[in-house]
Amino acid sequence: MASINDTVRRWKTETAYFAASNSYKGFYSYFEQIFRNDGIDHLYIIKGGPGTGKSSLMRYIAERCESVGGEIEYYYCSSDQSSLDGIKSFTDMESAVG
Repeated sequence: MASINDTVRRWKTETAYFAASNSYKGFYSYFEQIFRNDGIDHLYIIKGGPGTGKSSLMRYIAERCESVGGEIEYYYCSSDQSSLDGIKSFTDMESAVG
């Protein structure tokens, strides 16, 4: 598991957001606005239990996209900032993974 220092260091070099928040009014999700089909050519949904490698897979995909010149938006989990909730890729085709 990444330390909070590793996470903060990574955020300084990434376009990073939270796709949801825990507020005084309760939980609020922005997933529908972020990952709606408008402008996204491909949407991939990854599902699995805790610790099964979902964030690691999304990080790997993001790194591969960046290595060929793609721009990535990282969406982190509001309750575990070292865990990814999704990524959005801006290459020739817009894709999202979440």
